[in-house]
Amino acid sequence: MENQIIFWVFVVRTANGRFAPSEIDIKPTFAVGYLIGLILGDGSCYASKVRDYRISFKTTRKEFADIIVNAFSESFPTLKTHRYSQVSTRRFPNGQVKTDLMYGVDVNSKRLYEYLHPYKLADYRWIVPPIVYQTMECTCGFLSGLYDAEGCVAPSKKQRQTDYIDLSSKHAENLQPIQTLLENLEIKSRIYFSRTSDFRLRVNTVESLIKLCRILKLRIVDKERKMKIITNKKRREPLVIKCEGCGRENTVRAIKSHYGHTHVHCTICGWKTVVPSARGVKYKIITGQRWGISNK
Repeated sequence: MENQIIFWVFVVRTANGRFAPSEIDIKPTFAVGYLIGLILGDGSCYASKVRDYRISFKTTRKEFADIIVNAFSESFPTLKTHRYSQVSTRRFPNGQVKTDLMYGVDVNSKRLYEYLHPYKLADYRWIVPPIVYQTMECTCGFLSGLYDAEGCVAPSKKQRQTDYIDLSSKHAENLQPIQTLLENLEIKSRIYFSRTSDFRLRVNTVESLIKLCRILKLRIVDKERKMKIITNKKRREPLVIKCEGCGRENTVRAIKSHYGHTHVHCTICGWKTVVPSARGVKYKIITGQRWGISNK
């Protein structure tokens, strides 16, 4: 019972029309962590004067609305979700205004509101709940939900460009605990201010991208497809060439490419050869002088 919080919410009707208590079991599972990530990233919590305690979502993507409904049913099967669609005007933190067809998802629950309200603050601010840190499963679920809501997966279109995965927010204070959480998972990241007037947490190193792709289980199809592209590119192993002059490995350095062939030489003994070039194949080399024999 240490990692378990039980709330009672009146959502199930009995035969005489009255409400019977239904148990909401908040455990540090992947499903609960994923739902918390969605709510902190793209949801809202508010209460009205008529005792209406609501968890609400609005999105322009019908696919994302389906994901939200499935996340609620997976985490709390007894809660009822209300879906609707309407044309509404949105005002973004950078001052931009858009009018679109919005798909809404509402869940009325006083106890769930009381649990999440201290962590979902005004002006797009939020705090990571302590339940996220209790298990690795809940941590992975929380990161997956947060990146589905506010993340961006961008595989490079050109060979020299860098792949990256971003997490955006209006406030840098929102991203700092996420950066610490990634550091605990041995994932390097940096926070910077973007041209779109928001802060972003970027992961773009090869090892960190591979680790992050293994942790995230995104449910938006387009983001999942792009993440697979990044993973497949990073899985390509470098070509190891053994020097025939000194017999060592990982000492061969590429000099130039010419008509589908790459000229290489050993940085220790100066041995030279020509190998066929292949797109996407990188040669494993060590640092040294560009020409001649290295003193290292």
